[in-house]
Amino acid sequence: MEDSFYTNMVPLMAPLKGGDNVAEIEKHNDESMMMLLKHSDRQLTNDSNLEIVSEKSDLNYSIPLDHGGMTDMEYYQKIVGDSYLYGRGSKREAEAVTCCSWVITLPKEVSDYSTVGKDEIIRLHPEEEKQFFQGALDFVAKRYGEENIVHAKVHYDEGGQPHIHIYFVPRKELDHDQVHFKTTTIKKAVQTESGRWEYTFRYKTDENGEKIALKNYSKMSDYYDYKLAASEIINPVELKHFHPDFAEYLRENNLPGATSVHTGVTGGKNISVGAMKEFTRATGLTLDQVQEMQHEKIVLEERITALESSLKNASVSISNKDRTITHLQGQIAERDLSLEQSKSVATDRAEMEVKLRSKEQEHTTMKQEYNKVCHQLQTVQSQLAERTVDQTELSARDKEIEALKQELSSVKRELRDVQQTKDAELAAKDKEIEQLRNEKTVQQTEAREWGTNSGWGQNRGWGNVERGTNTWNMDQNS
Repeated sequence: MEDSFYTNMVPLMAPLKGGDNVAEIEKHNDESMMMLLKHSDRQLTNDSNLEIVSEKSDLNYSIPLDHGGMTDMEYYQKIVGDSYLYGRGSKREAEAVTCCSWVITLPKEVSDYSTVGKDEIIRLHPEEEKQFFQGALDFVAKRYGEENIVHAKVHYDEGGQPHIHIYFVPRKELDHDQVHFKTTTIKKAVQTESGRWEYTFRYKTDENGEKIALKNYSKMSDYYDYKLAASEIINPVELKHFHPDFAEYLRENNLPGATSVHTGVTGGKNISVGAMKEFTRATGLTLDQVQEMQHEKIVLEERITALESSLKNASVSISNKDRTITHLQGQIAERDLSLEQSKSVATDRAEMEVKLRSKEQEHTTMKQEYNKVCHQLQTVQSQLAERTVDQTELSARDKEIEALKQELSSVKRELRDVQQTKDAELAAKDKEIEQLRNEKTVQQTEAREWGTNSGWGQNRGWGNVERGTNTWNMDQNS
């Protein structure tokens, strides 16, 4: 029976340069998941993988995961169903990557199973191996989210080194603004809080700097908090950093195998699992042996490249020296010609030196005259500045005198007004006094006339009264 799930796998296996092929990434769609999980748990009755040694399957074990009582398949279906998937319900959904798996191989540094016979059922270093596989799971869970881990199984029953399969759903938090507005990817990767690497993006804006809204975005995304995004999570820069970051994680936590985990870049072409197994059956070479041969090839190619580079550098150096010699010969010829010309130029040079000294003397004299004129100009400018100041002070004084004159004129007007007022008052008083005098004179005249006409005031012998030595006369006014 041929396993149909092999044809549905979308593997990305990245061989390493200069080290063990510790980890490989594979991508899967929804249709293959049931068979993948059964194959990992060795539940297929007729598994086509000829590398499996069923007698060693008891050495395999699963690392427990908290799925709330659900099976791995049930948990996988739940988190996929709870996540937004673009094109759900269409052909796009059947082709979408809904699960990824890291296949991480035990380094020979921990245990070298090439020394174990095919029929020998044994774990060489159980404790160290368990620490390595648990560390691998913890690293992947931290990087892609512990809640996204679906399945973790350690296999001892296949050819070569033991390895662990870690299945996880490639999902991330859904940024609703990123769905609602136009964006463009920036080819600059950043490391997220979880440790994985991802390309960033920016929003497209209009001429006013405002985000440009998408008119026809998928409104179903508004009902989800997470989305499936395998292409964003598993990208070239993430593959480049996975092994170095994994090695650093093992070192920081004092876990075995850190030295053998390659810290360089990943490279090479993708190769499917089925094709690799077919290659092994046809050639008798395991993946480790291919890796060693590839490493030796790389070393030889690097040595050839280095030798070719040295030869090229030597050739360039010889060419440069030839050009230098030619250049020096040309300089010697030019100097010989220059020497002949210098003999005829010597006389002209002497004459030019005499003229130069004469010009220098003229220049000195003109400079002295120039300095003298500058000094005179400064003196005149100073005097002009002083006169300007004096003129300013005179103008200020004239303004003060003019103000005082105006004030004096105002005071004179006020005195004249006061004098006129007093003169008017005195004239009025004089008239009043004159009137009073006239009134008194009239009264006195009337009084005399009254005494004469009545005869009462006449002196008839009784009008004089003597009192003591004084005589009182009625005719007297006082």
